[in-house]
Amino acid sequence: MNKLISALVILVNIYFAFQNNVQAQGANLNNNNVVGWNNVPTNLVKENISYNDVKGNCFWKNEWLPVKIFMNNGDVYKLPKAKLNLYASSIHYINNQGAEVAAQGGIRAVVFYSPADTTRAGVFKVLSGTAVEGREFFAQILVDGNIKFLKATLVRLVKQESDPLLKTIEWIFEPRDIYFVEEKGNTHELKSLNKKHLFSLIEKKDQDEGWLKQNKNSLRNEEEVKAFLSYRNTLIH
Repeated sequence: MNKLISALVILVNIYFAFQNNVQAQGANLNNNNVVGWNNVPTNLVKENISYNDVKGNCFWKNEWLPVKIFMNNGDVYKLPKAKLNLYASSIHYINNQGAEVAAQGGIRAVVFYSPADTTRAGVFKVLSGTAVEGREFFAQILVDGNIKFLKATLVRLVKQESDPLLKTIEWIFEPRDIYFVEEKGNTHELKSLNKKHLFSLIEKKDQDEGWLKQNKNSLRNEEEVKAFLSYRNTLIH
């Protein structure tokens, strides 16, 4: 990973960088508002440090994966290698000149694929207008259907004193998972993974308790909520 050594903004014309991958012609991805490692995130630039100076990880996956990007304007782009930056809410990729750049803004959804086949590795949609964080961020679709179960990992940059005597400062990427339930176009934060909070967001059916008991499901973790909502989406609405 390249060091962030200056505040120089890298502007890239994505139309030419993507011309071999574009499926839908139109406006440039990100409207040319593209930045390189030395400009994302701005907090790192301000403190004159690089990603390598920060403990932890701000990416959804460390490896580069094929991705399909769906834009708000209807354009669709395919890239052979990309990463999802959860701290900056951006897509990092390698352009045709071999430079690592990041696209922000104007993205509706992204689908990552396995590098070996066409299996979906992760599907994300952009959430905005929520009371959480006051900004746009990517949320992974854990369960799709009439009721969607979403997970957003929000990463913040934390500065702390690692050695009180030497007054040494260290930087840490600190992740926090937030869950959402979406039904009939309405998205609400699931405050806690438990039965009470889940049924405050969705209508409880007569057969739900029987299914939960039969499957020994207490709705107390991500996998249990996924299993239950997958079951609920099989019912006729």
